[in-house]
Amino acid sequence: MNMAGLNQAKIRGTNEDNTTPKEDEQTEVTLTIGVFFDGTGNNAINLERMIAACDGKHFDINNQDAQSILTEYAKDNMGFSDLESGSHTCYYTNIHWLYIAYRSFIENDKRKRQAAIYIQGIGTDAGKPDSLVGMGLGEGDTGVLAKTDEAVTQLSGVIKDLLPSRCIVKTLQFDIFGFSRGAAAARHFANRIYHKDPQLVKAIKQGLANREYHSDSAGKTRFIGIFDTVAAIGTPFNGVNPNSADTGDVDLTLHAGIAEKVFHIAAQHECRFNFALNSVRPAWPELVLPGVHSDIGGGYWPNEQENCFLTRPQAETVPENQPDESTHVYRQTFSALKDMESSPNIAPIIRTSTITAKTWNDKRMPPDHLGTPQKRTFAALTLNPRQVKNNWAAVAYLVMLEAATEAGCEFRTEDDNRTLLIPPELRPLCNKALAMGKAARSGYATAGFTTDEIDILAKQYIHCSANWNSVKIDTNNNIVGGAKPLALIFANRPDERWLRTIYDMDGVRKYL
Repeated sequence: MNMAGLNQAKIRGTNEDNTTPKEDEQTEVTLTIGVFFDGTGNNAINLERMIAACDGKHFDINNQDAQSILTEYAKDNMGFSDLESGSHTCYYTNIHWLYIAYRSFIENDKRKRQAAIYIQGIGTDAGKPDSLVGMGLGEGDTGVLAKTDEAVTQLSGVIKDLLPSRCIVKTLQFDIFGFSRGAAAARHFANRIYHKDPQLVKAIKQGLANREYHSDSAGKTRFIGIFDTVAAIGTPFNGVNPNSADTGDVDLTLHAGIAEKVFHIAAQHECRFNFALNSVRPAWPELVLPGVHSDIGGGYWPNEQENCFLTRPQAETVPENQPDESTHVYRQTFSALKDMESSPNIAPIIRTSTITAKTWNDKRMPPDHLGTPQKRTFAALTLNPRQVKNNWAAVAYLVMLEAATEAGCEFRTEDDNRTLLIPPELRPLCNKALAMGKAARSGYATAGFTTDEIDILAKQYIHCSANWNSVKIDTNNNIVGGAKPLALIFANRPDERWLRTIYDMDGVRKYL
């Protein structure tokens, strides 16, 4: 796929003859601008450049080691650490695919002008290492607020390039999309429009350049389409706790009248501590689909292998000759397994995967006071290596595409091959998701996915996002490390009882 020019706004306008209107024509124009806020650590520009750099090395996006290959390339050729290279090595999201599909012109209608603006994900900047402050806290030069500033900055140039020199702008409207913290940015940007933010009004005026303008000073929002909003803003007032309802200066509230239509798709099986959901309920339609955060918003590679700890690795010092299976830390893992089997968010993975209680040792321990040799025994439950695909994200894409199209958004779907990513076994589930989305937007309650349907997805399409880090092994196939002194070091650790924290529109915590 040719992604050239991704870092530029897509701009074009045509009249009925497919030519630019004459200079002396005073055409009444409806100006539509789509703004696409990518997710935390997601940057299509960085990924495109990395794939291009590795293309000559027979790089294959379907390789289960694709991300590892790019990570090594970023380390060896760009000097980026693992923490700094995420946006250069994570796959494209649904925000990227929607941006690509969004029409940059309207055929046979000189009264419509449309453009799309892509905003790189929170914590990222083209060609640069990822920001730990932006990635971890959603703050700083690459934070949520800064990304809405970036959209405002691009706006005046987009409007200038989009409009003919002589026209009357009848309406300026926005379609706003976002994923993860990009969804938080989308909501904040919609509030800047709603509250007629002075910087936004100024940018619009500069872009109009004295053309006659009949719309609101800041325009209006036609549609807000967002995937799994996770603001996770760390501030001094919330103790730098991303699990808090406090989002600092980021305004997530979507008042009545902020947009003509709002649609939110949330991830049913996401349950990481650092990924509390900022719901739009009860004010707006929200569809909960099976899957975790990036199963819904995208960002996983076509094929990935997972091998991770499902419990926090624990350690115990015991005599060197004591069997590992008789240690307290080993026995603890089985009680943890019972808890997971009863949690709806992780139980599907447990049912459809191979789970093993594993032990490993560090024998570099001094003898005890009696001179008895000792060892440090570690134990944890592990998710045995399994292959997971990203096809389910294409279903969430199609559900959002349908919602946006219903709201009046115009997409170029004739070349869209996302439907080809739906394998036969997922087609009935895709149809069900589309029907559920339509029902949610109409205010109807529908039955969710059955246990059998969820197990089909869990077997090879739902990723295990909540975990206690990946399992690392040495050349002898022995586990290395794993235990850490503080829980906060485990960025992907599950929330309590593997249940997701959810905040409603008023910031009220719904349940653990």
